[in-house]
Amino acid sequence: MNPRCVQTLNPTSLLKVLGLILLFFAASQGRADPLPSDIFGALPMLKNAQLSPDGSKVAALGVQKGRPVLVVTEFGTQKFETVARLKNDFDRLDWLEWANNDRLIFGSSSPLLIQGRAVRVQMLGSMNADGSDFKILENKALYQKSNFGRPSYSYLHALPDEPKTVLLGAYDRRDRAYSIFRTNLYDSTFVKVFGGDSDGAMAIPDADGRLLYASKIEDSIATVLYRVNESSPFEELVQLDLNGGQGVFNILGQDPADQKLYVLTNQGRDTTYLAKFDIATKQVDDILMSDPRYDLSGGLFKDGKLIAIQKITDRAELSYLDADYQAIAQQLAAAFPGEQAFIAGLSDDRTRVLAQLSVSNRQPRYFMIDFKTGKGSLLGGQYPKLEGTRLATTKAFWFEASDGEQVQAQLTLPPDAKTSKLPVIVMPHGGPNARDFVRFDPFVQMFANRGYAVLQVNFRGSSGFGKAYEAAGFKQWGGLMQEDVIDGFKQVVSDPDLNLDADRACVVGASYGGYVALTASFKNADLFQCFVSIAGISDIGSLLQSEFYTRMAETRAMNAARHGDPVVDRARLEANSAINHLALITKPVLLIHGTRDTQVKLDQSKKFYKALRATNKQAKYIEIKNGTHYLDEEKNRKRVFKAMDKFLNQHL
Repeated sequence: MNPRCVQTLNPTSLLKVLGLILLFFAASQGRADPLPSDIFGALPMLKNAQLSPDGSKVAALGVQKGRPVLVVTEFGTQKFETVARLKNDFDRLDWLEWANNDRLIFGSSSPLLIQGRAVRVQMLGSMNADGSDFKILENKALYQKSNFGRPSYSYLHALPDEPKTVLLGAYDRRDRAYSIFRTNLYDSTFVKVFGGDSDGAMAIPDADGRLLYASKIEDSIATVLYRVNESSPFEELVQLDLNGGQGVFNILGQDPADQKLYVLTNQGRDTTYLAKFDIATKQVDDILMSDPRYDLSGGLFKDGKLIAIQKITDRAELSYLDADYQAIAQQLAAAFPGEQAFIAGLSDDRTRVLAQLSVSNRQPRYFMIDFKTGKGSLLGGQYPKLEGTRLATTKAFWFEASDGEQVQAQLTLPPDAKTSKLPVIVMPHGGPNARDFVRFDPFVQMFANRGYAVLQVNFRGSSGFGKAYEAAGFKQWGGLMQEDVIDGFKQVVSDPDLNLDADRACVVGASYGGYVALTASFKNADLFQCFVSIAGISDIGSLLQSEFYTRMAETRAMNAARHGDPVVDRARLEANSAINHLALITKPVLLIHGTRDTQVKLDQSKKFYKALRATNKQAKYIEIKNGTHYLDEEKNRKRVFKAMDKFLNQHL
């Protein structure tokens, strides 16, 4: 491999290669005319695109007649061939990877109804790039008689020296432990290479597929283990107290020069940082990269080198540490000004690049660039019907909450100026241990296309801003987390430069965001005209008591620390659950819930609606047949977007 081959095409020549494409897309940006809600509610046409190791082919998850499919095309073309199609529309393609130059491995899942309970069952498949020789990867020895005992496999690693073999993980009932299997992609044979550990440790492969690392959790203490080779015993590296829910020690790889580990950790600091870790002394040896406000969230370690580090500030950012990747990233930045261009794939000889473009006011798109031939071409976009529409721009900001703390948020305004004040959609994220950042969002864009301003608040309890920021939200359902959202709303509507209408506002949220909407319906009813809850929570106590959240002792302990103990904290949980305040909910409420939701039980909306309907005739409930938590079925997703659009138009 000649590392200089990627640098022979400078930013100017790359811009010429892609110039016609860029001119086409720039010219296609028109006015933000109202579009059918179906366009925003469609599933992404193309996502998770993956470049084969030799750069000859691109595989991606797609949609065909509303159904998830796996497609493959030759590099440099858009001649997609559908090589796999799921049986049911509500099934989900979760991920795909190239195991070698000719073989794909992918994961899908189905929300099955078993004994009246929605349970997501996973399936791993493998096939050739042309769709031939399809195999379901399953180990018959792991099955139990009960449906609830069906094994769930996790893909761990494609072994570089064994192109027909990968590492898969699964719970092995015979050992009552998590085991790892060396699995042949062509005949689905399983050979156990790790399992039955008496201490309950779970092995983690390194960048080369060696099982040198492991972890275990006991009494809310996480222990990270290491061994010098796969024949040696594990030794303890570090312990993390998870009672605060904040321990981070993620091993990225080992530096061959000094044998020290590259780790992402927050030991001794508030935010997660990149450091060298000395195995001999079991101490952080050298801090290489950090940010006082944001966590470093991930890294890429390949071929014995640390390639890139990710963090999310107001947007996702990648810092490339490898010289070849740096050169390519600089050329992409010059070729696509104003957009974030990420290296989504790079061939082994580093001559072919798959780039993903991201910006809040344009659909995400993939481009293919061949440095040998000097040619570049469009692979495709996620929402091609939106390419000719002028979309809204999202901007992040910080504001001072009522207790004086700084809270991060983002605001999206309609692209065309309005003389009248803008109605406001407050859209809190789910999780709650998650976060929003500046990116393309079909929910946000549909609301903005209708003339609404959209506010998204990263309330305390959100992840990515350090452990103190996240821990400040523990046991604060309906408390501090709710107050941050309301403070953010008051902040933006009081700003005269934004021209927002405080008297026309609605809270719209899904999952935990739906909980925020329902809580606002009785705690902040004077501020809003309506509330939309998609798969939201009306009764926190019943959620925490359900078997989804109490099957494992460690899960119970973590939920008790983060969200509350359903017994000890019963009074507080009841006080902050909408089901207990029906008389205070007098304004229009739209409840939407799927019958195959495996995350939040259907009863959280269905029972709540039955109780609410007796006192609030403006309440409306839409039950989505076969609907999942993430609206995986396109027709269901479009139905939800249409219902939201109609409801908001009626009440704002």
